[in-house]
Amino acid sequence: MTTTFLDIKPGESWACRYTLTQLVDDKGNPITNVRLAPGEAHPGELQTRTGIGIIQIRDVEQRRVQLVDVESHETLQLDWDACTDIEPIEWQEQQ
Repeated sequence: MTTTFLDIKPGESWACRYTLTQLVDDKGNPITNVRLAPGEAHPGELQTRTGIGIIQIRDVEQRRVQLVDVESHETLQLDWDACTDIEPIEWQEQQ
């Protein structure tokens, strides 16, 4: 059985895989806060990336989720459809 966001109980820790398409510069860094005039060409190019994120907030009404990427620590807000493989996580202390 596949886990959905509706299966998550408050207070539990969960993670998921995600797919995101975003604008990146020539070094592969995400481009943010771009303010363009009408008709102005956007900088960069579209790139699709995948990752794993720890779920922070899920919005049942809007079907959106806020998560933190485990590698970049970037906070992302995505549609539920961009996420797969929803799994519970267990926190472990580093020694």
